[in-house]
Amino acid sequence: MLEVRFWILTLTPLLTLITYLALGNVVLRRAVSSRLQRMFAIYLLAMALWSLGSALQRLDPGHILLWNKVTTGSALAMPLSFCGFVLVFLDQKLNNLLRVGIAAGVVLQVANAFGLLVQDVALLEGGLLSFKLRPLGYLMSFWTGSYLILGVIWLARARERTSNPVQRNRILYPLAGGTIVLAGGLSNLVDVVSTYPVDHAANLLNAILLTMPSCATTWWISRSSSGKGSSTPSRRRSSALPTFSSSPWQPASFTP
Repeated sequence: MLEVRFWILTLTPLLTLITYLALGNVVLRRAVSSRLQRMFAIYLLAMALWSLGSALQRLDPGHILLWNKVTTGSALAMPLSFCGFVLVFLDQKLNNLLRVGIAAGVVLQVANAFGLLVQDVALLEGGLLSFKLRPLGYLMSFWTGSYLILGVIWLARARERTSNPVQRNRILYPLAGGTIVLAGGLSNLVDVVSTYPVDHAANLLNAILLTMPSCATTWWISRSSSGKGSSTPSRRRSSALPTFSSSPWQPASFTP
């Protein structure tokens, strides 16, 4: 049973790593011309490093402190990249809240490099990880949670302020994804589920949700160009595209 749990805890982040890299390959093809795609690529990179570090803490326990720093550092980058993505998605400029977050994030990254966030990291039976948070580590946990919540609030407010069903539909994807990530992070506080990689599954689901509009757009374009499927005239078929936009997310003007 312990061996099964070890491989569940190890293979899940490896599976998410492969998925992030696959999604990143798709996103990077458009990242050159799209600021939104670039922000999403940064988010995927942070999540890929987080998954890599999580898996290697178990597969390479001889360097567990190094891989824990990789995991912690990428976890610090994730909420900032998510908030950055949300601001670009809502067609907003960098605001003071995110500026403060970036400054605090840099300080916490330096503290992480010097081992001031986490201590006494060890691999236990069954692939479980044991560690203790230093005082700054508790601040890190509060900081990451706060910026995740902030990104979700910005999206919820923007969706509430528009009655346009197309806009509401587009906002729903990142809003649902951010909420799922937040719930996945909170699962680590519950002993019953904290031993399972719920947080990895939550972040993977978020990445898939954010990619769905792009996949839908590609599907519609391929169907329209091939003339297969519905007998509906191509002019009417193409009218469905703005729901997802010609790029996965078309920025819209809202005030977070």
